[in-house]
Amino acid sequence: YQYYVGRKALLDSNFALADEYLSFAYRNCHPSSFRNRKLILVNLIAVKMLMGQVPKQELLMQNGLREYRAVVHAMKTGNIGLMDDALAKVRRDREP
Repeated sequence: YQYYVGRKALLDSNFALADEYLSFAYRNCHPSSFRNRKLILVNLIAVKMLMGQVPKQELLMQNGLREYRAVVHAMKTGNIGLMDDALAKVRRDREP
């Protein structure tokens, strides 16, 4: 439930509320639920980045989110062109 409320808050651009609910969902997700933790993190990382917090590389690597390393690098360097390319690549990789 917390995950879905957090996603709705993210879609409504209420980032503080999204952070609260998604963080709760992540903290309380069973450690063996790798897929659920990854789904929560995809949204939580987006919220945190919109709020100016950059995830650590270890977090990305441990949770199978290696494709987001380029997005994080682009954000750190402020390279808009690289950011566009990185996001486009993530979208392409996520398509079925």
